[in-house]
Amino acid sequence: MNIIDINKHYGKLKMKCFETPNASYTRPLGNIKEMTKNQEKSDKQYAAYMARKYFSGQISKYQILDGFPDYVNNPKIELLYKRILEKPKRGWLFGVSKEKYQEYILKSYEIIEELEADN
Repeated sequence: MNIIDINKHYGKLKMKCFETPNASYTRPLGNIKEMTKNQEKSDKQYAAYMARKYFSGQISKYQILDGFPDYVNNPKIELLYKRILEKPKRGWLFGVSKEKYQEYILKSYEIIEELEADN
């Protein structure tokens, strides 16, 4: 048996490897609930970070959707994801008014701040 480090975007995770003649198995060392909690916290931070970059125009919609964390267990991350998908267009012809767009942006940033505060 040997212990290895696996680097993920949410930090280092120590794993124990078991090798048999036909296969090798890994299992996490430590408390599974604590690791899940840390991953959830990291997903919230990463979702908020990516959303801020998107709303400031630093990354495209496709870049954020490709790298967005899994939102199955977190309704706030899911709500933020849906807001990114449904971002209204600005403009006088087919877009929404300036006031409605400002309202959309303010609500989006409130969700981002809630995600950051949950950490």
